[in-house]
Amino acid sequence: MSESVNLKNDAGLAPGVGHVLDSDDDKPPKSGDVRRSIWLNFYLMALLLHIPVFVYPVLRLSYWLELSTLMTIVFLVPLTGSQIFCRAFLRDRPQPWAKFLRRASDLWLGMSALVLSTLVLFEIPVFFELISGRSAAIGVISISGLVAAFGTVNALIPRVVVVRFSAPELKTPVRFVQISDV
Repeated sequence: MSESVNLKNDAGLAPGVGHVLDSDDDKPPKSGDVRRSIWLNFYLMALLLHIPVFVYPVLRLSYWLELSTLMTIVFLVPLTGSQIFCRAFLRDRPQPWAKFLRRASDLWLGMSALVLSTLVLFEIPVFFELISGRSAAIGVISISGLVAAFGTVNALIPRVVVVRFSAPELKTPVRFVQISDV
């Protein structure tokens, strides 16, 4: 008795391979195609993350400050597009203006989580009408600005922390260096 083995399961996937096999051509996709697909998915997810991280805070702050549609767009377009623009077009440019824009984009990226979390915290008192939207917006911008200023000063003034430890296994002194912006 000879039995034929079907390598496809009900979903059309080959076990352990993770791709759909074509009935006419049972070749797996090229590694470049898979890599390109992974990067495409990564970029799509990054773009989708722009909505809660960059778009929502700008729209909400604009609403609380009662800004016009034009002013909202003036703030929204550069802040939301900065990450894509700087990563795609300014990555390898050595000019001072490009470095400035990349650093400004990195500052906004670092502040975005702080702005979002502060904004969400201020949503509660605004919802219960304990404070006005304008006061909440000023609070969000003030707190975020102060923390960003503190973080920038901290980043510009490095601190050296010496940690000494001994181990009987070490016969000669060993130096370790950790450089971090965190």
